[in-house]
Amino acid sequence: MKPQINNLNMEEIRNIRMAFFKEKKSIKKTNNVMGIDLSKFNTGVAVLDDKDEILFLNKISPKGNKEKYIIIDFVIAFKSIIDRYRPSKVIMEDIYLRNNRGNLGSYKSLAKHHGVVLTILSLMDVEVYYIHNMSAKSHIGCKSKEDVFNKMCKVYNLHDFNFEDHNDLTDALGLALNKNNKKLK
Repeated sequence: MKPQINNLNMEEIRNIRMAFFKEKKSIKKTNNVMGIDLSKFNTGVAVLDDKDEILFLNKISPKGNKEKYIIIDFVIAFKSIIDRYRPSKVIMEDIYLRNNRGNLGSYKSLAKHHGVVLTILSLMDVEVYYIHNMSAKSHIGCKSKEDVFNKMCKVYNLHDFNFEDHNDLTDALGLALNKNNKKLK
């Protein structure tokens, strides 16, 4: 007889979380907000406190030549950030194909990473919100990726940043600043 996952009660779900994450007590949350600019090789992650001060700003850059190793490396790095900063809310750009144009391989890879992030955050009982990239930019008064980069560098005094190396980080900051955007879903 197969177990029926959809009939699990909250205690059983809590036990699965503790077994998966080897934790003995319930997960304490903070008012921290995480913005994630997700990609296969350079995921920008920003964690802001309730006063929008930066607690963490860095990239997750998994190594490996096989997808499973890239995902495992990503999971280890991502979970360590979640464990340390305990966000109550995570905001990511929604994924989409523009009128069936774009790179389907990149779309599939991004969808897999979204699934990994959603699984980890669901197990840790963290709220996940998605937003269209244009809505996220508009909410912080920007129209382009370059505008977001310039604004975040100015607001947070990131003078040593350059667009090519750091736009994933500034995008993550911009996403975190969308914490009160009514277009979050």
